[in-house]
Amino acid sequence: MNDRDKALLCLAALSPARAVSHESWVAVGMALHESGCSLQDWASWYPDDNRSHDRVCRQKWDSFGRNGGPRTGLGTLVKWAKEDKPAFRLPSDPPPGLPATLGWDTLIPPMRDEHRVHPRTAETAREPIPDEPDIDFDHLPPELIPEPGADWPTGDLVSYLSALYRPDEICAYVLDAYHDKGKWIPGSRGIYGRTVKEIVASCRKHQGDVSQALGAWRPEAGAWVRLNPMDGKGVRNENVTDHRHVLAESDILPLDKQIAVIRALNLPCAALVHSGGKSIHAIVKIDAGQDAKLYRDRVDFLFRVLDRNGFKVDRQCRNPARLSRLPGVARGERKQYLLSGPCGAASWAEWEAEMKADTDPLPIARSIMDYATPQPGDPGELLKYRFLCRGGALLFVGPTGVGKSACVVQAAFLWCLGKPFFGIEPARPLRILMVQAENDDGDIAEMRDGVIHGLMQSGELSDTDPERIAGMIQVVCEDSRTGRDFGLILDRLLAKHHPDLVIVDPALAYLGGDALKQADVTLFCRNILNPVIHRHNVGLILVHHTNKPPRGDDKSDGWKAGDMAYLGQGAADWANWARAVMAILSKGSHSLFELCLGKRGGRVRWGKEGQDGEWQKIYAKSIAHSKEPGVICWREPDTKEMFDESASKSTGRPKKDWNTARASAVEIAGECVRTRSQLKEECLRRIPDIGSEDQYEKQVSSAITAAVDDGKIEEVRTHDGTRLVFLVGPVDGSVMKRVEEIIKAREAKKQKGLEI
Repeated sequence: MNDRDKALLCLAALSPARAVSHESWVAVGMALHESGCSLQDWASWYPDDNRSHDRVCRQKWDSFGRNGGPRTGLGTLVKWAKEDKPAFRLPSDPPPGLPATLGWDTLIPPMRDEHRVHPRTAETAREPIPDEPDIDFDHLPPELIPEPGADWPTGDLVSYLSALYRPDEICAYVLDAYHDKGKWIPGSRGIYGRTVKEIVASCRKHQGDVSQALGAWRPEAGAWVRLNPMDGKGVRNENVTDHRHVLAESDILPLDKQIAVIRALNLPCAALVHSGGKSIHAIVKIDAGQDAKLYRDRVDFLFRVLDRNGFKVDRQCRNPARLSRLPGVARGERKQYLLSGPCGAASWAEWEAEMKADTDPLPIARSIMDYATPQPGDPGELLKYRFLCRGGALLFVGPTGVGKSACVVQAAFLWCLGKPFFGIEPARPLRILMVQAENDDGDIAEMRDGVIHGLMQSGELSDTDPERIAGMIQVVCEDSRTGRDFGLILDRLLAKHHPDLVIVDPALAYLGGDALKQADVTLFCRNILNPVIHRHNVGLILVHHTNKPPRGDDKSDGWKAGDMAYLGQGAADWANWARAVMAILSKGSHSLFELCLGKRGGRVRWGKEGQDGEWQKIYAKSIAHSKEPGVICWREPDTKEMFDESASKSTGRPKKDWNTARASAVEIAGECVRTRSQLKEECLRRIPDIGSEDQYEKQVSSAITAAVDDGKIEEVRTHDGTRLVFLVGPVDGSVMKRVEEIIKAREAKKQKGLEI
């Protein structure tokens, strides 16, 4: 947690009475300014309808830090917050009752969960920095300070602008200044409407006369430039269009040591500028775009690295609209000049990766013989027989809308009681946390009630089991965080609830990237989810969609159980990353499906005795929706359903004899006169192989049309009232007879003035 975060926590704890007194109101503003907060943070603490409020705030804010004298800082804010709210504590404070100074004999109480700081939680999301510096500061050889080049001043100015901005971007700079307590201070907002292209063209036009290209400045004071492109409407932080750079400056070290530290740390600099004074201005690439929060986080990380390595940075430089010394102008007898253009790491990402590589602990290496063989009762086992263990993930895949969420709810209900779910046994009763994004409160309640009702009907739950379930399963509805933000919130949830198993439903709601891109999937699964589940030693079930609802009769003859691991939508790393994969497959029916174990399925020990007496592993099992209307629950199909299914199989996969079904449909059409819809209902009732209306339309209705064209049956179109009706029947005149009856009935209604 940085100083700004701490200051805002203190601000929320302060009594409103402190804003009534002008003196304390100003003191609070000064403390916020010193802590890296913004003017808006202060102004919004005690808003005032008076029109002059914003103007007074701005005047006071701009005066902070200028006039010398005592300053109010973060420590004062913390003190006041604890005075106004005795229970107030910062996350970094020690637990209550722990003495501030610890002796050798001090008894340290165990740390409760609310005091435990987990790596990479919201407070520590920015990478931890070890105590040891990256460089040996005492033995760091000093760097030579080069003199201004032959192309100073114009060459320095043009090179600097080219390194920091794009030609069409606006560069804001300040030329006027005033003298205060021995220092020259920028005197106004300066010039903030010129593009880099215009400035460079002016330099060329005036043949090296920078004062003609930029304007006149006070010779004693020098000139300043803002490090980031502006919008041309002002010079505040909100006018910054790209959070691209930050100024790293320290006037404590000698100049040669400053450069030596910058070089040794390989800072990703756009430019190094000699300020003409006691400091080197390192213009460091932050590359945060328009993300102000990312900018603050990266600047905080950078400044901590610099501080730790002896480069005590000026914290006021964190402002994205900060002014820095402009190369190419004189400051009295001293020159402000360019020491270097782009140097160090090529980008922030490259430098950050380099820092992490140096600070992250190496994985521990052990002899292959040191690994213990798992024993019965292994506490790391969650689903028997090591189908899923702590620290591992199971990818649960299925088509949209078939009931994946209800399926995992049903599994959770049984596993939390230590009972099997379709033969998949838990090692013990499991505490389960469900994090989901798609179902509202009503959906969750319907699934809960349907599953409980269905499991009670099947005898898998007793009357007292729902009460036990209530204490074992927690549900979190989270639909606003993705990617790393989701990883942080999941980390905190696991730290709070301590489950054995967490279910995340669905993956695409939290990915924060493209499911088809291997890099995005790998980042989410391996770099975001893995560290979290390993840190908390939990198992994970990640619910995922298929690209298209696969049906049993769509399977290629060459598909094996392992191929089913890759049903999930997108890149292959979904399945490669997951320790186990389970999938729901349609079997061409609205209610009958297949539960397939696509990866590590042999560990579940589904199986049967073969004809040769040997045990044969099974990787798929039939499951079905509840038969009761409105009840959301999964069940095992009954004998008749299984018989009908097996009767339609030949090589172990559903395969329908559509030629027979089509011939039967034509035969039914020739029995008597029916409408098209009545014919469909009769065919579905009498020809089980068709299975569904969808299959009828795809496979059978075309045979009816062909039979009409061939003269095997007859079809006539007529109007029954306002409806268009297609009558189908035998070729014996009965269809036309029925049409004539309909027409006569219509005419009779017309004559009587009845509504048709």
